[in-house]
Amino acid sequence: MNRFHLLVRGIGVGYVSMAFGIAYSFLSIPLALGYLGKTEYGLWALVLSITSYLNFSELGMTNSVQRHLIDLKAVRPHKEYGAIFLTGAVVFGVIGCLCLMVGGGAVLLVTPLFKIPDAYLGTFEWLLFGSVVLFVLTISTRILGVPLYVYQRHDLSELSNIVLYIIWIAVLWIGLRGGLGVYSLLLSQGVGFLWTCGFNIVACSRLGLYPSRAEWSRPSKVIIREITVYARDSFLQSLGQQLVNTLPMLLISRWMGLDAAAVWSVANRSYFILRQILGRPFQYGVSMMADLLSNKGEKVMLARWMQMSQLMTAAALALYPICAAMNPEFLSIWTHGTIGWSHWDDIACGIYYFLLVSLFPWYGIVGINKKFGITRYTSLLEGVLLALLCWLLHSRLGITGVILSLIISKIVMGLLPSLCYLHDAFGNDIWKVFQGALIRPLVAAPLCVASALAVVFLAPAAQGWMTFLLSLGAGSIVSVGCVIFLGISREVRCEFLAKCSGIVNRA
Repeated sequence: MNRFHLLVRGIGVGYVSMAFGIAYSFLSIPLALGYLGKTEYGLWALVLSITSYLNFSELGMTNSVQRHLIDLKAVRPHKEYGAIFLTGAVVFGVIGCLCLMVGGGAVLLVTPLFKIPDAYLGTFEWLLFGSVVLFVLTISTRILGVPLYVYQRHDLSELSNIVLYIIWIAVLWIGLRGGLGVYSLLLSQGVGFLWTCGFNIVACSRLGLYPSRAEWSRPSKVIIREITVYARDSFLQSLGQQLVNTLPMLLISRWMGLDAAAVWSVANRSYFILRQILGRPFQYGVSMMADLLSNKGEKVMLARWMQMSQLMTAAALALYPICAAMNPEFLSIWTHGTIGWSHWDDIACGIYYFLLVSLFPWYGIVGINKKFGITRYTSLLEGVLLALLCWLLHSRLGITGVILSLIISKIVMGLLPSLCYLHDAFGNDIWKVFQGALIRPLVAAPLCVASALAVVFLAPAAQGWMTFLLSLGAGSIVSVGCVIFLGISREVRCEFLAKCSGIVNRA
């Protein structure tokens, strides 16, 4: 199966998995609240928030091991493939042991920091310890699923996630019905871990993705150093991105109050979901780009990357003006008028999320040649710049000032360093790629904005979900048609339409 078919299968199954994830969130929360009440469910939410910080203990090792194995999969059997795999297995095991010692010992130290009622104190400690143990098991066995990413079998990973959501909701319901209370949530996570671990072992073994007997060897100092350096740089970049993602909510809560935080959390939900949908192709395509770079060279990789970047920019340009125009109506219907913000907030949010999607290929490709350069620090600097701008603008502009701060910091510390990185890594041609990937789709911008405005003026307001969905669909079709014929080059358009036609015919 070629790379394109693997990518299409991964994206298709990934969207189904996303739908199952959304359905799980909508079903599990009312189910748990119905049996447990707010206090016990809040206890579980607090436990998840605390243990989420253990994710930083991974230190970028997953990305590092995956990237190094991609270079070697085409020359197997190879001793270095087994050495890198063994290095990852040992490192993940050591990280798991350290997390068990530190996390297990910290359970008693963390408890006094929160005002837990005496009646729930023991329950909280057992939940926290059980969650730590589950994380330790997950991180210790992470290497078992790495080959699925290396060989671009995202379809299998997402298929596993689909079944995982079903297991979670089924075990949760059985546990709650059986009287296990809040421990049902922990039980569902534990059974889900067993499924994921077993699926990875069976899938990778049947496909021959694990190292063979002839490939096992001890890792050399050179291999360990390369993996460690890449992991360090990847960790710094991921840490900065996490800071940028969480900082707006923290700053809005601190400076504008919980009501403003609730508005921010709810009002940008449609933009966030659309970002997940549009960003999924490149999320799966990164491994394909690394594969092309290793086996076909820079020119082939850059050509394919430019095409994908142009398509993502065009898609974001087509849909985010519609999203910004229809978001007030969506919030009015969804929240019954309890949540809303100004039209300026919708315009600014549409621009920001357009930048996130269109620039995702630019900062998402950083490190593909195993070097990060100055970009290892730019995400952290973006967080610092974001905090400074928010401090300057929030008092006068409110949430709009926060969104403007996000836009400025993303351009200054997201786009510009990525451009410099790609220029240094792949030469002067990157400026031509920039024009084709980002500037070319903007030709269709006036028509896309006009389509969004037409939907607002022509569609009747507050007429329910059916009218809303019909208006949204009609505007999206017109806007997508504009970018297909004006926003992307003829070469990319012909190949894209031919690929779509081939997929439809096979289906």
